[in-house]
Amino acid sequence: MGLSSAVQWWEESQLRILVLGSLFLQFFLHFSKHVRRKPILRKFRVLVWIAYIGSDALAIYALAILFNRHRPWAADGGSTAVEVVWAPVLLIHLGGQPEISAYSLEDNELWRRHAISLVSQVTVALYVFFKWWSGEKRLLGVAALLFVTGIIKFGQKPWALRRASFNSMLDLVSIDPRRREVAHPGASACWILCISSLGEKDLPRGLAAAEAEAEQEGLDISLEQYVQQAKECVKDRAVRSDDQDLEDHPQASVEGYRTMLKIFVDMSATYSQRLASLKNWLMVDDKFAYYPLQVWLDYAFQILYTKQRIMDIGILACCIWYVLLPFLSLASLVLFAKSHKDGYSEKDVRVTYILLSCNAVLEFLPYLYSALSSLLPWFESCWQYTTIAFFTLCLCTTRDRVYRDRIFQYSLMSSVARTKKPTILMELATLNCVRGYINKHWYIGEIVASPHITGMLLGYMEDGWKEYIRDAASYRRFSNLRGQWTLRRLGLEQQQRQGIAWSFKMAFDRSVLLWHIATDLCFHHPNTSPRGRDTNATPMQRGREISNYMIYLLFIRPEMLMPGTRPGLFDHASYVLEEAFKDSKAPLHSEERLALEIMNMVKSSATAPGHLIRGACRLADALMELDNEERRWQVIQGVWVEMLCYSAARCRGYLHAKSMGDGVEYLSYVWLLWSFMGMETLADRSQKPEEPPEGEKEIAPTRASAFPSNSNQTEQEISSLV
Repeated sequence: MGLSSAVQWWEESQLRILVLGSLFLQFFLHFSKHVRRKPILRKFRVLVWIAYIGSDALAIYALAILFNRHRPWAADGGSTAVEVVWAPVLLIHLGGQPEISAYSLEDNELWRRHAISLVSQVTVALYVFFKWWSGEKRLLGVAALLFVTGIIKFGQKPWALRRASFNSMLDLVSIDPRRREVAHPGASACWILCISSLGEKDLPRGLAAAEAEAEQEGLDISLEQYVQQAKECVKDRAVRSDDQDLEDHPQASVEGYRTMLKIFVDMSATYSQRLASLKNWLMVDDKFAYYPLQVWLDYAFQILYTKQRIMDIGILACCIWYVLLPFLSLASLVLFAKSHKDGYSEKDVRVTYILLSCNAVLEFLPYLYSALSSLLPWFESCWQYTTIAFFTLCLCTTRDRVYRDRIFQYSLMSSVARTKKPTILMELATLNCVRGYINKHWYIGEIVASPHITGMLLGYMEDGWKEYIRDAASYRRFSNLRGQWTLRRLGLEQQQRQGIAWSFKMAFDRSVLLWHIATDLCFHHPNTSPRGRDTNATPMQRGREISNYMIYLLFIRPEMLMPGTRPGLFDHASYVLEEAFKDSKAPLHSEERLALEIMNMVKSSATAPGHLIRGACRLADALMELDNEERRWQVIQGVWVEMLCYSAARCRGYLHAKSMGDGVEYLSYVWLLWSFMGMETLADRSQKPEEPPEGEKEIAPTRASAFPSNSNQTEQEISSLV
């Protein structure tokens, strides 16, 4: 087969390859939600990004080939007129899949570009069809049904992106329920039912209206009143029985959705809203606190990154998405099967059958999922015995909690140890920059500990309301704790507290790295009993899990740890350790050996590597001076709990929404729990800063050039000049 033959084959088959490739990408995007949502599949998310970008490009290129088509006959002697049916199919592909409307949060702001693309590509598809239509009436019927489907689905994409844009989210959470009827003057109740969002109709209108009235008329409670009422709510909470489910309290769920959407767009909540959110959250059993958070974050993901919000917008929309479109796809397939096909290219007819059949399958897959969900109890009873049942449960249902209850882990010690003894994958990378990228992103660990750590955080917040928060000042101070309260709660002596408390007075990112190194040094210290290392439920294990997650945020997600975080601190610490042990002949291929070598170097030499490493060893020595090992690890665990909450209280809601595109970070759970427990978020601190002390006098602003200095000039005269 020569070059000319290959070129001729490509000219003959390129359009078929393009449309079938576009179809393959649609199926891949349909199942991409499992790759995006499950941390275990995070290494394959780049494939989802490539498919999301490439699907539109491939479909537009195929339409361009059709637009420039000048060959009415195929190589086998058949007519290529049936290819005009592929034009509306490509419009359907340009509409994308309901499971992914946006890959990143920034894609939602590009809805205008997609709207322009809608007009241009529909015009091209109509031109192609009417230019090459052979006159077959049934073929015209097939194309008409597909054009209706394609225009609806393509128009769905910019609409979904617009409704998930930042300004649209602001409009959603700031709706005054008392004005909804004004927005539809003279509209019938049936029409409002058809076009109103199901989520908005379910909102508790009485509570929302009362909050809006309080906010507008300045009747919101004061901070001191809020603190006292919240303390009473926490003390008098009614703990539900274990057999009750969250659905027994729909009021809590709906109000939780509304509150969650407000904090995602960085809107400050009034004190009455915080109190209502706290009361609703206290109805949740502590043992199952993690899973309601997961449900709420799933809901936010569907609003921001899928088309679910516009598909469930009302009865009319539901009829279109779930009834009309599947019927049109099936009708087009049946009509094409009964149409006249003599004289058409056999290869084109086969490709058309594949396109129409797969289009119908994609439309009817939601019905298959519903049927499988009804069989979920049976699948759950046999999934551990049947491999087919296991994969069916993973792919066709949304109950994949065990795969999302994971927390990412990273470690400075393991990163340095890999540079001393590179893995096979790192050795294959010849360039240092590639090797560093692999060491950074490929070896991120995962643990299943989210529910346990969430319960521990919830206990810390409840104890804060009961024991620490007494008034407005202590309420504001609680979000500034980075370990100070732990030292006091555990009854450390003054000298012991001084040996540890100095580490809280430095920059937060530096303090996180310092405590991470000190935690690993204490864990691998010879005086640490091996029994505690093998137990997964001890404060030792939980403290290390939070430590490794915080260093993951510092190095991989610095924008979420805290504004102004410096990931270069991690690189600098790694470089210092690598240089310190560059000529060492000791086998430093494990974390334990590296930790022991660091401690020996600091003890034996006055020129220990770096100020940060020396500070970490000093902190580790102060912790090891605590005689009781259990108490020592309670201190480490308590400090990391406070640091995790400190970080969550200072991360923007917009960044949490943005991180969902790559999978929900565990910090988003902590941040949502922090808000629902009535604590102060970054938006609250920014909109309602701390008031100056009562005794402080206000000084009128002055400008030296406006008036001369005169001691006899009164304050009123100065103020009048300004």
